[in-house]
Amino acid sequence: YDAATGRYLATFTIDAANPAGMNCFSLVIANATGTINAATQIVACQLEPGPIATPFEHRMGELQLCQRYYQLSSGGEYLYNNTSGTSNLGIIFSRTLPVAMKTNPTTAFVGTPTYNNITNWTVQPISPQDYRIGVTLAATTGGGFAYTISATAEL
Repeated sequence: YDAATGRYLATFTIDAANPAGMNCFSLVIANATGTINAATQIVACQLEPGPIATPFEHRMGELQLCQRYYQLSSGGEYLYNNTSGTSNLGIIFSRTLPVAMKTNPTTAFVGTPTYNNITNWTVQPISPQDYRIGVTLAATTGGGFAYTISATAEL
């Protein structure tokens, strides 16, 4: 018990030569009567991959940190053609990723987009957080498509 913080602290080491078949550990917390009550909480745990304990890290936004390297972005567009009957109209639009990537990503469609009256789709990065989609609207009225794009920023 740490009187300064009012918390119980425990440090333990799982020996590298653990018994055969043991690939995890179990932690049981019991009060003086041997039962777990509603006031028992496990918070601020940190596991170390070695015998040296480091200061506790307060890391927030783990998902966002991972998304700087890989993201999937899905969308759907319906494009209207109001150019008085012109077909094969080239259209470019941009979209923003939820998290800026580490560098300009490599972008690609995942599979083939679902489409109607749309041909020649392309995707290219504009910045670490933005990409541009280009399509050809083949019909004189309109068309649409649904897509998923992968963005990868490997180091």
